[in-house]
Parts: sequence; structure tokens; C-alpha cells
Amino acid sequence: MKPEYMINNKVYVDLVDPSDLNDKYFEYARLFSLSFGTIILIPRSAVSEINSINKKDMEARFNFKF
Repeated sequence: MKPEYMINNKVYVDLVDPSDLNDKYFEYARLFSLSFGTIILIPRSAVSEINSINKKDMEARFNFKF
């Protein structure tokens, strides 16, 4: 697993084909996060909607703080 983006050297972002999002991939992401830090998985089909999402939306939806 090699995430495509890094935010502030501590949050990793990986764009994933929806067909790859399965239990095995989630396990890889979990193990990655235990070793390197937070990873956010974004389905490639949702990339066009990214511009309409902001920090506040993410924090409210997933109950965490950046």
C-alpha cells in the first residue's frame, strides 16, 4: 500500500477504485495506520465531489478533529 497524497506529513490519502474496497483492503489500511498514522480512503468515483466537502463537514460526519 502506497497512499497517493500526504497532508501535513501525518495524514495519508489514498484514492481507491470502488471495486478494491473490500475487507482485505480495509485490513491493509488498518495495518498501515497502525504503522504510519491516519489514512483516508477515497473512492475514485467520489473525487469529483471533493471540492464541495470542507474540514467542518469531515469533522462533523466522522466525529474527529484535524
